[in-house]
Amino acid sequence: MSKLHASLILSIALTALGQAARAADPPAEPVAAGIQCGSTTQLSWITSQFPPLIWKNAQGPQGYAYVLIEKMAERMGRRVEVEFYPWARVLRMVEDGPGCATVPLARTPEREKRYRWLAPLVYTPYVFYGKPGAPIEDLETLRKSRIGVIRASASKALLLKQGFTQLIETKDHSDLVRMVHNGSIDAMFAFEEAMAGAIDAYDYKMEPLRAGLRLGGANFYFAASLDLSDEEASQWQQAWRELYRDGTLAQLQRQYKIKPDRMPR
Repeated sequence: MSKLHASLILSIALTALGQAARAADPPAEPVAAGIQCGSTTQLSWITSQFPPLIWKNAQGPQGYAYVLIEKMAERMGRRVEVEFYPWARVLRMVEDGPGCATVPLARTPEREKRYRWLAPLVYTPYVFYGKPGAPIEDLETLRKSRIGVIRASASKALLLKQGFTQLIETKDHSDLVRMVHNGSIDAMFAFEEAMAGAIDAYDYKMEPLRAGLRLGGANFYFAASLDLSDEEASQWQQAWRELYRDGTLAQLQRQYKIKPDRMPR
């Protein structure tokens, strides 16, 4: 075989290997084609499924936080739409901007300078949930267990700080409920209102899950991209203050069974 033929065969073989390697690569997360937030002068709202605070079903968006967004927009003479995506994508979109807003976002020291904080929503503790009889009361036992968390959540960051090493991430709370039931994880960890709402929404045909150890908590806020104009931020903040002063906020808390002591601290 001539050197020319050998080189040609080697080139073809390398090309084929490269194509096979690319074909074997896992597909990248699809970009949300056409999804654009608003502008620095008018917010667009995006979030994920967090019943009972905010979620979407066949009737459209629902929940305490969603109604608050609607009420604030009404005070501003606007109509508002809320789009739903996986939580990790929501956080990227709000950070990248322009003019994205979301809720419920845990206000933590690590996030303080990455978002513009508009108004408080609720304080809630973080809780472990598992099947009846599961060892979910002892911190040391839980550290050795497989714990499900929402991808890119503050609850995940909290457990990492606490020395947890077997964290299994997923996109939403319905997945966490399913994973506990099928044995993929030993327990799940998230803020109390979201887990209670997810169990109500997704757990009705299954063995009831129970709450275990509480570990920390967080203040959850309405938050926006850093590039939001002062004027636009002030309008949303003023609308929230009006709802607080005229009793609308308290009325909605009673309607959605949000305890009065759960206002952010």
